[in-house]
Amino acid sequence: MGRINIDDLKRVITEYGCEIIPLPDRAFNLAEIYYIAAEKRLDIYLPLWTKEEGRSDLTLSLSGQRNNNQLKIEFNDLRVL
Repeated sequence: MGRINIDDLKRVITEYGCEIIPLPDRAFNLAEIYYIAAEKRLDIYLPLWTKEEGRSDLTLSLSGQRNNNQLKIEFNDLRVL
């Protein structure tokens, strides 16, 4: 679920031209996290890694929110910085 269309996400990854790999533990220390109090939401900016580059220029933007004891995660954007 989220604001980004799955086909757009696939297109950006394909155009980037590198293979995304599982995140190393240190990736989570590099994540930027902001609490949006008015919406009781976390916005998360997570750097991605590729096989070819290690840490890449790709950043995944996510939002997390708890509604009725259920966690909702949205994919907002995938940016090349």
